[in-house]
Amino acid sequence: KAWLWSTPSDLNGPIWKYMNEEAQVIFDYWIPCPDCGVPFKMDPKHIRTTEDTRDPKLVEDNDLARYVLPCCGTMMDDWQREQQLRKGIWHSRPPEGSDDVPLELFAYLNKHHPHKICFHSPAWVSRLVSHSKILAAFFRGLKNVKDMHYYDNQIAAVAHVASKQMRKADVILKLKDARPKGLVPGNGQVACLVAGVDTQTDSFIYTIRAVGWGMEQPSWLVREGEVFTKENLIKYLLEDSYQDAAGLYYPVHLAVIDTGGDRTSEIYDLCAQHPGRLQAYKGASGKKAQPHSFTTIDTYPGTNKLIPGGVRLAICDTHYYKDKLAGKLRKTIDDPGAYLFHSEITEEFANQMCAETVDQRGFWENPKKLANHFWDCSVMEQVAIDILQIKFWPQGAE
Repeated sequence: KAWLWSTPSDLNGPIWKYMNEEAQVIFDYWIPCPDCGVPFKMDPKHIRTTEDTRDPKLVEDNDLARYVLPCCGTMMDDWQREQQLRKGIWHSRPPEGSDDVPLELFAYLNKHHPHKICFHSPAWVSRLVSHSKILAAFFRGLKNVKDMHYYDNQIAAVAHVASKQMRKADVILKLKDARPKGLVPGNGQVACLVAGVDTQTDSFIYTIRAVGWGMEQPSWLVREGEVFTKENLIKYLLEDSYQDAAGLYYPVHLAVIDTGGDRTSEIYDLCAQHPGRLQAYKGASGKKAQPHSFTTIDTYPGTNKLIPGGVRLAICDTHYYKDKLAGKLRKTIDDPGAYLFHSEITEEFANQMCAETVDQRGFWENPKKLANHFWDCSVMEQVAIDILQIKFWPQGAE
């Protein structure tokens, strides 16, 4: 037997080419859940912080990372992972797009008798590398390309690749229906309206979307635009009602508004004035134990000045909601749960929906720094839909 053992470098690296071009099968290490015993392949997206921070030094020094088990939600620490790694078994990795079932190592070898095989061994299947070291390396990579190269090669054991575009503008433009801007779909299809607001230095960019009933949740863009005063923003979001063709009115049920930038105090005041209708939002880099969580902000940023009554802030896993939105945009106009736009959206709007890219690890970025405001608004719409849990509403309820 001849062994080749190496850390991958890039797509043209010899070990990576062997793995993807010559090896007849790739084996991944599966471990059993410490609670329910269900075996699973570990995935770094389930390594998350126990506190709201992405400071790599803080995460690593204070051991703030845990593995959230997908089967039952248990947060597994390093000691538990070490015990489960002792019980793990290598399983075959089915080819992409295949319906093959992963087989235990020797079951596969005895059935297929391959001559060239590969074992993929990232850091999360090593007892020598902690959850916190893995997550800290990822957080460093979010800030620095060289650090992300290190994360890819030394932690994830994959080739480092540049990000790729997820979709093109013409795909977005194909999702237009026949409605004019401002018209809500009729015939009882719509459960409610939600909105997302991207806060700029001197303006607010917003989208308003109608959301359908049921688990599939079809949705339709009703209106989008930019306003330069808080008064106009409140008018469009909370004072105006939107109609369907039969004249039935629909108010915006919940608007999620970004608190980033230098207008945070102003946004807190705005949300405090309209509790239950405006939801303050803060995006996190991902890897959180839950897609969104709430905290109460009692004082204005950088001061001890109290906010009367406080403000509820939603802290959200932006990677989770961007993945969710990207999944919606992969549907065609005739698919159940289609994500549709009115007939008047522009090419600029469509380009903004394509500005962000995702790399091989599934992490989102905007490498060319293109305008992406309507994309951000659409992500916040998904947060609003999730907060309201519209998919569980009984159809036809008030």
